Amino acid sequence: MNTILIGVISGIISSSIFYIYLLLLRPNIEIASDICNQTGEVGGFFGFKIVNNSIFFDLVDIEAEIVLKTPFNTTGGQNYKFQTIRLNKDKIKVLPKRSKKNHEQGGSYALILCTTENILNLWTTEHQHIELHVFARHSFSGSCKNFTKKYFTTANIKKGMFKFGKDLEIS
Repeated sequence: MNTILIGVISGIISSSIFYIYLLLLRPNIEIASDICNQTGEVGGFFGFKIVNNSIFFDLVDIEAEIVLKTPFNTTGGQNYKFQTIRLNKDKIKVLPKRSKKNHEQGGSYALILCTTENILNLWTTEHQHIELHVFARHSFSGSCKNFTKKYFTTANIKKGMFKFGKDLEIS
């Protein structure tokens, strides 16, 4: 009887440790809730900020896509028309882990995905919305995760630039 109880308890403990391992060793990205609209001497761009919140390992094979979704009615329901908004760079090999060293060396754990397409000219009705999809792989465990952020109104577009580092505010 004692061996069965010990077996059950050790199984629960090992399963718990494995679950914690899975939680810690998967991509952890935070996406800004606003879109920056920056204009300057070389032209303007719209930016979407992501931050790698993984504290032990880098993220690799990051891919991003921005789509403008426009609903339309069909017999029996509603469908969406997808319009891809081209990013200046949609694939990144490595996004370093968040650490004090990386913060002091330029905040390389944070990334602004930019497009020069004028989103405000494309986003013409209140029924449309923008979705940002980010796919990332954990450099140690190889586990993958897809992150999605939806922007439902043009009020999410703010003039200015994102603050430095992990801060997702626009100034």
